[in-house]
Amino acid sequence: MDKMVEQGKKKLLIVDDDTGISSSYKKALSSDYEVETASTLQEADALIDGNKYDAILSDLQLTENGEEGYKVIKHARERFGKSVPIVLNSARASEEITKTALESGANFVLKKPVMLKELREKLAKK
Repeated sequence: MDKMVEQGKKKLLIVDDDTGISSSYKKALSSDYEVETASTLQEADALIDGNKYDAILSDLQLTENGEEGYKVIKHARERFGKSVPIVLNSARASEEITKTALESGANFVLKKPVMLKELREKLAKK
């Protein structure tokens, strides 16, 4: 993959264990962002450590019954501070999950399936 960011494009990290969902988001958002994807917490951690992102979109569950999305959020906040908008998306976006995600540093929580227009708006905000 070419590491050079296209002129004027922001860099987005998508973290989701479902590669079909990641591919759909990547295709839909690639006109606005240079998109990189990770499907595990370890891949996400390595990408966060080695790159600078303008926005991050993470699923909550990266494993069966897991909640690794909170760890992705915390790591990204430690690395980038408050300058990067972070959106957590989950099919289980309950009030409790939303509260924990926001406390972990997410800017927004969206319930799957995510409407593309709303996702674009959230990724552009800080």
